[in-house]
Amino acid sequence: MAHRWLASALNMNKIIIEKPMSYCEAVTRLEKTNVNCIYHDTAYGFTIHDDDELFERLVLEINQAGLSWNTILVKQQNFKNAYHQFKKNTAHSSNG
Repeated sequence: MAHRWLASALNMNKIIIEKPMSYCEAVTRLEKTNVNCIYHDTAYGFTIHDDDELFERLVLEINQAGLSWNTILVKQQNFKNAYHQFKKNTAHSSNG
């Protein structure tokens, strides 16, 4: 009996759940100057060519915990400055 009530309630409210967009689909709706568009067009899905670039991606991903990716991208230059432009040997030696 309870399942009939639930089915009835759901039909009355016409709950529609849309398929979530992929990151690639979502950025097409943003201005080209948006940090997510820039990241998508210059880094997302691109091959990482050296250790410094890998270090940058790892630092950004690790610091994203609890924050939105947009916040990380907006602050990306601050991270570059703090981590010596993501030159892993320089950043490592400055931590003493």
